[in-house]
Amino acid sequence: MKLEEIICEGIREISGTDIEIAGELGYKIKLLAVIARDFEANKLSVRLHPALIAKSEVIAGVDEVYNGVSVTGDVVGTTVLIGRGAGQDATSSSVISDIADAVCMIQGAPRPVISEEDEVLYRQLADGLKLAAPAELTGRYYLRVHVKDEQGVLAKISNILAAHHISFATVNQKELTDGTALIMLTTHESNETSVAAAKATLSAESVVVETPVSLRIFEPSY
Repeated sequence: MKLEEIICEGIREISGTDIEIAGELGYKIKLLAVIARDFEANKLSVRLHPALIAKSEVIAGVDEVYNGVSVTGDVVGTTVLIGRGAGQDATSSSVISDIADAVCMIQGAPRPVISEEDEVLYRQLADGLKLAAPAELTGRYYLRVHVKDEQGVLAKISNILAAHHISFATVNQKELTDGTALIMLTTHESNETSVAAAKATLSAESVVVETPVSLRIFEPSY
């Protein structure tokens, strides 16, 4: 697994309109780090990106200085841990901990001891494990397209998405004062490869004002 193969996106492209539309659809936008393993295919997906998550989910309610970790297992179900992850005290604690670890390493502290049993179990779990390809990362998406406010634009967008096997679930439109409009839509299930290709095709269209923005819709697997 190489670092550059992992999806890593920030929140810079998110606008107030995205937050507003997400709210109307019953979602909140959160920056999520997601790790999921497909045991049948022995593949791992690792990604960091903002995503729409249903307001009914516990993680969606984690705000301000708090962070949340949600772990789902086949037998135990889902466990959610919530605690302070930012702010003066939490940040100071993390910095002091990092400094202490660095000092211990500089002074030649021994590596943490891992039992022989744990080492064997780790090797068994990781044996042959591969990173999932973009085409194998499936889900629903939110897409914002800034276009010229002209007749037939929505039909053109629909045709382009259909050519990439992407279908609408919902559509919203917001007219702007400069003769352009924002088209915000959510899709049925698709994959990373199809969405990226569709965005590239849309960007090349003369009616599209700027590069489209896409966000994943996170749907827990339980």
